[in-house]
Amino acid sequence: MNLINQLLDKNYILAFLTKKLSPHYPNFKITSIKILPHKKYIWSDTYHVVFEFNTKLQNKNKTINIPIFVTAHSSESRRHVCKSLNFLWDSNFSDPTLTIPKPLFYSQKFNGCFYVGVEGINLYQLIRKKDIKTVKKIIPKVALWFSKLHSTPLPKNNFKLKKSTIARVLPGRKHILNTIKTNYPKHLDDYEKIYKILIKNENNHLKLLKKLYVVHGDAHPENIIHISESKLGVIDFTDLCLSDYARDLGTFIQQLEYMSNRKLEDPKLSQELTDNFLKHYIKYAKIKKDSFLEERINNYYNWTSIRTATYFLTQAKLMTQKEFRNKASVLISVTKQRMGIN
Repeated sequence: MNLINQLLDKNYILAFLTKKLSPHYPNFKITSIKILPHKKYIWSDTYHVVFEFNTKLQNKNKTINIPIFVTAHSSESRRHVCKSLNFLWDSNFSDPTLTIPKPLFYSQKFNGCFYVGVEGINLYQLIRKKDIKTVKKIIPKVALWFSKLHSTPLPKNNFKLKKSTIARVLPGRKHILNTIKTNYPKHLDDYEKIYKILIKNENNHLKLLKKLYVVHGDAHPENIIHISESKLGVIDFTDLCLSDYARDLGTFIQQLEYMSNRKLEDPKLSQELTDNFLKHYIKYAKIKKDSFLEERINNYYNWTSIRTATYFLTQAKLMTQKEFRNKASVLISVTKQRMGIN
C-alpha cells in the first residue's frame, strides 16, 4: 500500500498529530479530526497530495479549531516549503491584514510539510461566483501583498533561497520538450521556438537587473485567499525563490486575465482588473513603469501562457478530453502571436 494513504486513516492521523502537535499546543487534546483531500494524486508507489486535517483541540478552558494542512510529494521534498515559511515568519511578514500559512513541522517519512492553513475563499472562486464587487476590492490588497513580499530582505541565516529561471523551473525545459516530442509532436517546433525566445529574453533581463528578489513563484488567483474585509492571505510556497519580481507580476496578470475572461466573459472588465493590479503594485512598490519593466512582465506573461497550455495538454493525456487539447492549442497560437512567431 502507498504509505501516503496512512494520512487518510483517521486512527493513524489521530495518533500522528497527537504526538506532533504537543510541542505547539501543550495541554491541549485532540477531540476530533476531519480529513479533506484537496489534491489527491496517488498511484501505486508515488503521490502528489495536499490534505487538510480540520482539527479540534480542547483543554480545561477552551476549544479551538485548527486547519492543519500537509503538502507532500513522493519524489520532491517539501522541506523547502517549511523552511520558506519559517523564513517569512522570522522576517515578521505576517500581520493582521496580510498573512501566510504558519509552519508546524516537516515529516521526512512523508516528504511533507505540515502547516496551519489560511481559511477563506480564493480569488478564483470569487471570479467563478461573479462576485465582482469583492474581486475589485481584493485586487489592490493582492498588489500590496506582493509588493511587501518583494521588499522582504534576503535570508541572513543558513537558509538560502535558490535562484530560479525559466529553464530550470520544474519540471524543466528539457523534460517539457521531451514530453511534447513524445506525446504531441505537432507542437514541438512551436515549443522549441517559444522556449528559446523566453529563455534568451530572461537571461538578457537578469543581466541588467541590479539584484534578485524574494518571489512567490506561483502567483495565480487560486493561491489568493480572501479571509475577511480587512485580511488577505496567500498560500502555496512550493516555488518561493530568488528571481525577478516581474515574474510574479507577469504570472498573476496572465492568470487573472485568462481566468476572468473564461468565467466573466467581459474582456473590458478583465483588462480593468489587471490594469488595477499593476497600477497599485507600482504605487505600493514605489517603482516606475517603463519599457524595461513591461518587457519583463510580458516575457513572464508569455511563459505562464505556455505553461498553462502544457498543463492542459498533460490533462488531456491523463483525462483524454478533447476540450483540454483545444484549450492548449488556442493558448499556443495566442502565445506565438504575442511573441511574433510565425
